[in-house]
Amino acid sequence: MTEFGKILIYFIVGILFCIGGLIVSYLLNKTKNKKQELPPAQLTVYECGEESKGSAWIQFNPRFYTMGLIFIIFDVEILLLFPWSVSFENPVLKSHSWLLLSYIEGMMFIIVLVLGLLYLWYKDDICWIRPRATTISVPTNIPLDEYKKFNERY
Repeated sequence: MTEFGKILIYFIVGILFCIGGLIVSYLLNKTKNKKQELPPAQLTVYECGEESKGSAWIQFNPRFYTMGLIFIIFDVEILLLFPWSVSFENPVLKSHSWLLLSYIEGMMFIIVLVLGLLYLWYKDDICWIRPRATTISVPTNIPLDEYKKFNERY
């Protein structure tokens, strides 16, 4: 059997596995024809402990998106750095010059991520509560029309 034949068998087994899961789910479904008998509370969507109310198209704070991306980036960083750090206990790695090369590669990876974090910090994308712009008003006896005339001249 060729390598392409093995790949074809792999895809066929994967497709049969998915179809088999759908068939078993359909056969074990207790409510396929009994939706009229269920109370209305069981037919509602329940998500994250809250009942759905209103439209899904709401104003969404983009800081949630930024924080989610930052979390995913550093989560993947941990996944990549853990095997790298454990590999230093390998006796074969300790006895070769690969130790210095792998250490430099890991440090470059960490430095790039720290630079990205510092950039986000500099741009205030990590700051959750941003200060509101305030206007300072000073009570004076000068009428507002005089201010307008002054501003028009200059």
